[in-house]
Amino acid sequence: MADQVLADTRGYTSREWNSFIYVIYETERFRSESQWRQFLRECAVESNATIVVMSGHPVDRAARKRAQPNKRL
Repeated sequence: MADQVLADTRGYTSREWNSFIYVIYETERFRSESQWRQFLRECAVESNATIVVMSGHPVDRAARKRAQPNKRL
């Protein structure tokens, strides 16, 4: 996965753009967002690039509802 991100970052370089945002959609946690940012810096990706990590875990609404305490009005 990291190789794919680096391949993408090498293709997007331009002096005309102020910043780059890379979005990673993870179905399972691979790295934290801070680890991804550090990885970009270690691989000499431009400082005007940042990364956003989104989790793809589905929400089990029934389980969440069962875990919430009963509220009395």
